[in-house]
Amino acid sequence: MKIRTDFVTNSSSASYILEIYLIDENKKMADFWHAVSPEDGGDEAAESIYLIPEVKNGEICFGGKSLSTAKSLEELCELLFSAAIIEGLCDEDGEYPKIPLQDAVPKEINRFLNYCKKQGISANNLETIVIRNSKYGSGDSAMWIECDDLLSSFEEFYKQQGEGRESHKLHALIEYVKSDPVLPANDNDSELSGEELCVWNSNYEYLSEEMDKLLNRKLSGEYWMAQYSNEYIIDVNHRKIENRKVLYYGSEYGGR
Repeated sequence: MKIRTDFVTNSSSASYILEIYLIDENKKMADFWHAVSPEDGGDEAAESIYLIPEVKNGEICFGGKSLSTAKSLEELCELLFSAAIIEGLCDEDGEYPKIPLQDAVPKEINRFLNYCKKQGISANNLETIVIRNSKYGSGDSAMWIECDDLLSSFEEFYKQQGEGRESHKLHALIEYVKSDPVLPANDNDSELSGEELCVWNSNYEYLSEEMDKLLNRKLSGEYWMAQYSNEYIIDVNHRKIENRKVLYYGSEYGGR
């Protein structure tokens, strides 16, 4: 697990991340990931990146075009990546230029397309599309979960469930974290509501070790760095979209 001590207090830095996951009916998956930042040098600098699906007349659409029109994997990728937008820095006219992702990173998209084919994913067997539009930052752009807040929330939950033996407490804490609880959340930009749906995004083999430290007060005063995601889970066959706001945490923490 990475540890940082400059997360909340250092100069501001923000990254905007687009993740796309294609999952077929056999649960085979291919994922695409691209990040931009206002702090990037030269032409690479950008304000944000995003892909927003919507339902129109019972159809799932990207950029106004129906998902059902994509009859091949190539057409599916063209549909997704032409609708995915990189928003550039403000220009001399006060405008934020919008660049389709397919024009910005064609080689990355082609590699993704080839990997989908290698996995056997096609437009015909596609079951689920997951899209995450995320922000991750430090300094003024930081988002984080206090280790002590997680422990306090769990203790209250554990008390309400009826106190069990101490030997069962670590297992109960692990299951509590796996249940994706709503926890107090912190940020410097006032983008968060104060409490957010929180999902552990580190390897679960480390979860027991980290929760043991938490129960034994070894993480007191520390915090987990967090990534805030506007997530869309698309049921392709039933033409449904589930949208949720999620705070992912667990891969990095730091102390003051």
